[in-house]
Amino acid sequence: MFNDINEYISAAEGLDRVRGNNNLYKKLLGMFLGGKEFEKFQAAVAAGDMDSATSEIHTLKGVAGNLALKKLFEESVVVLAELRSGVVNNASISQIAVTYEKTCNAVKAYIEMP
Repeated sequence: MFNDINEYISAAEGLDRVRGNNNLYKKLLGMFLGGKEFEKFQAAVAAGDMDSATSEIHTLKGVAGNLALKKLFEESVVVLAELRSGVVNNASISQIAVTYEKTCNAVKAYIEMP
């Protein structure tokens, strides 16, 4: 089991946004796992399509913020600002990939909790 759920998910904040409905929150987190924004972001970066990369990271930032996926949100803000200023920071892009994977693991662990 993933032990750092609280490092990646602010469940109390997320639950506040859905008025304490844990089943709804888990459903929304499941939808996050099924989303393709991050994969589209990575593909756009690899293709050198910074307009699409900016759009996808903006979408991911919004989803992460709404679901209280705090680390992913914070790093998305940084990458988005860099892209909007014309900077492709490979270190930031590599870091957000790690954070995305760990966030997905935390979300899976949270969903499995009773």
